[in-house]
Amino acid sequence: MFHLKGKRFGVPLIQRYGVLNLNSSHPISSNCHSGLEIHYVLKGEITWEVEGFDEPLRVIGGCFGIIPAKTVHRALGNNATPATRIGVIFSPNPSACPSGTPFSVNELDEMFAKISSCGATVRRISPRLTAILRDLSDAMKLESVKNPKQLIRLRVLSSDLIHETYRILDEPKALTIGHDVIPKIRQWIDDHISEDFSVEKLVALSGYGRSRFYTLFMSNTGLSPNDYVLRARVMKAKRALSSRKLDVSMTELAARCGFNSSSAFSKSFRKIVGISPREFMRTTK
Repeated sequence: MFHLKGKRFGVPLIQRYGVLNLNSSHPISSNCHSGLEIHYVLKGEITWEVEGFDEPLRVIGGCFGIIPAKTVHRALGNNATPATRIGVIFSPNPSACPSGTPFSVNELDEMFAKISSCGATVRRISPRLTAILRDLSDAMKLESVKNPKQLIRLRVLSSDLIHETYRILDEPKALTIGHDVIPKIRQWIDDHISEDFSVEKLVALSGYGRSRFYTLFMSNTGLSPNDYVLRARVMKAKRALSSRKLDVSMTELAARCGFNSSSAFSKSFRKIVGISPREFMRTTK
């Protein structure tokens, strides 16, 4: 384990950085800090028992977890494989410590209010945050902090870390942090099929970058997200048209299935089913 105090490189807002390699055999004793903590798990998995919360805080590699200030917690040590994490403990009063950062008191109040509101939750580490953490890990080496240029680098990286963490928390929460993200995205599509949503919305819900999301979605469904959504809309309409209880107009049915016009609905239906909605309805009577 390696610790580095923020005062050492001019950022008193950060009480302490810690780099930890945790094996799977020994839990860490309970501890509590006056400021909130964020643990960025780079690989492996760490599970914390957090006082006041019914469920353990399980953080897998590529994610980060937040432990509220003044909360007793301990790492359980029951992770299946060795884990590596970078942890940061912040000042109990962040807005009183703006020096060394580009943030104003009001900006710090806003960011840490958001971070504190997400206590005992887990979010995915973004590609940009991954790069920041990698650079921080390198910059925190003992020999580096003796170099004035590296002290500047640590101040910049610390500000980037805070802002990127805040940005992630200000986005819609990813539906999952496990390996079942695409099935959950498919369920979300089914539940919101009548709404006007973009692929960017699905990307944000997945917690992945756009390229990785497309790769996962294609491998799971065999379709691009756009094609899948279009087919899901048409299949909902097809089921409705097959029902003898259908009592709405084609325009209303189109809207219920997420199409912005009856002409767009008819064109998409013919493309996928091979005939128009009215022709299909006649064949089912």
